[in-house]
Amino acid sequence: MWIDVHLISRPSSPTSIPAPSLNPPLPFAFVFNSSVGVSQWHGYTAFQSPHTGIDFSVSDKTVITPRDGVVIFAGWDSANGKCLSGGNIVIVEHDNGFHTAYFHLKSLVSPDRRQLTTGLHVSKGQPLATSGNTGAWNCQPLGGHLHYEVRTSKSQSTHIDPVPVVDINWSTIPTAGWQQNQGRLSGDNPHPTY
Repeated sequence: MWIDVHLISRPSSPTSIPAPSLNPPLPFAFVFNSSVGVSQWHGYTAFQSPHTGIDFSVSDKTVITPRDGVVIFAGWDSANGKCLSGGNIVIVEHDNGFHTAYFHLKSLVSPDRRQLTTGLHVSKGQPLATSGNTGAWNCQPLGGHLHYEVRTSKSQSTHIDPVPVVDINWSTIPTAGWQQNQGRLSGDNPHPTY
């Protein structure tokens, strides 16, 4: 049987089918614009069980907003008293329903001089805060670092491991000081970078 291909109806414009993405983007961007060391990973570590976030060992470094959202809390962490305090903290509710929390911030003023208050809209890539050393652990002052959490709701009990949802090549993020303190190679995702 012979078919005249000219008689078959065709769409007036070609239809393109997008290629499937082999590496879909992860929900969150990295919170710094360069590689920084981790002093404590998320999970059951040699220091805390569980450790509800990742501690980045940096002070006076700009923290970048990882996704669009709204600040739902900005203030001093006094939930566990002055001897166990996260210092200046900010919690952001993101447009995907997840929350991120930032502890031990230098102040509640962003690097671009915005007061961090409840209801403030923040955009992905925008400077959010500056890492610091506010708060205390067992009434001892802390060294400069950022404790960063990803949560499925506002409550700290809903914390998840940030590594699978943050878009960064984690092999470029070193475990800081692991040679002197082997306990830092504990938790969900520890690795030295040689």
